[in-house]
Amino acid sequence: MPFLICHSSVLEATLKKLRDELDVMASAHTKASEFFSTQGDLVEKFKKDQSVNKKGVEETLSKAQSAKCSQLSKTKQLEKTYVRRCQEKDSAEASLREIYTSSTAQAKEIEKARIKATKAEEEANKAGELDKSHTCYTMLSAYYTHTILLRRV
Repeated sequence: MPFLICHSSVLEATLKKLRDELDVMASAHTKASEFFSTQGDLVEKFKKDQSVNKKGVEETLSKAQSAKCSQLSKTKQLEKTYVRRCQEKDSAEASLREIYTSSTAQAKEIEKARIKATKAEEEANKAGELDKSHTCYTMLSAYYTHTILLRRV
């Protein structure tokens, strides 16, 4: 019998040690589960934030592209206007020179041609200024759009 008592106390001690180790392992698994669950929630939040940021950047890029196309169209139109006004100016000046060299030109015709040439020159200058200012505006707009996109990233 003493052997059974001794043997029984060893078994109880081993069983207690095994239970303690199982409790420690269960606790570690529970803590790990909580940690990974928290990390999973953080990853989901990060993905959601990235999705929102992506949509914002895409909207900004879309607006910038639309503005860029609009600016390009307007720049082309202003350039065409400028070229047309310069051609009108050249034609008015040629007409004025022709009237000056004509021996049958009357003072009224000369004055009319001079006014037309002056007006054509003024319109050509205005068109040139608009073209230059729009080009500067377009360049500044592109710079600011680029700056805004860099801030968002």
